[in-house]
Amino acid sequence: MLKTDNLTKRFGSVVAADNVSIEIPEGEITGLIGPNGAGKTTLFNLITGFYTPSNGTVTYNGEDITDLAPHNISKKGISRTFQVPKPLSQLSVTENVVVGALGKGRGRQAAMEKANETLDRVNFQGDYSMAASSLNVGQLKRLEIAKAVATDPDLLMLDEAVAGLNPDERSKLVDVIQKLNDQGITILMVEHVMEVVMSLSNRVIVLHEGQVLTEESPEEVQDDDQVIEIYLGT
Repeated sequence: MLKTDNLTKRFGSVVAADNVSIEIPEGEITGLIGPNGAGKTTLFNLITGFYTPSNGTVTYNGEDITDLAPHNISKKGISRTFQVPKPLSQLSVTENVVVGALGKGRGRQAAMEKANETLDRVNFQGDYSMAASSLNVGQLKRLEIAKAVATDPDLLMLDEAVAGLNPDERSKLVDVIQKLNDQGITILMVEHVMEVVMSLSNRVIVLHEGQVLTEESPEEVQDDDQVIEIYLGT
């Protein structure tokens, strides 16, 4: 479904992504882990067009999308969330999601219906008419996912979706992510909460210093001596 070949990003003398070649199969949940500074968010930004690569290519469903702008990549069927939720604070919850729903060429009424349907889909807890500025962390996380899902993605990229949530909130959001995958959305997720990565992922890619260290099943990753040494710890 998604493939990167020798994807590289340099910021001056710093190589944030170093010849990263990965494949994301359709229908699966793939975890992307690694220490802070390993290049995870840089890779997300390269795939979704927020960064232009210094070298390498991104292919989606057989099409080279390396040089496309973010909004055109979204139209191809890739959507993402951000580590720090970025709502339009003065708009309502529904209106925030409408922005994503309008991207598919819907009229305003159809986009409103799509927004409310999507908020139901992610089990948003709260009044849809409230201003986004009044939301708590858990609500903001679900709103961030709803905005992405409203674009009707085939591939959803989640950047630390459960960060900052308490165990109960985390468990409920894991259920939402699994449900979205069961409904046919392929997921690539960056996450530091190993319990979440290992329970959800079919496969885990480990980045270290901008390079792919290994790509294995969750069970194999947990037993990999290199991964334990640089990231998981004893």
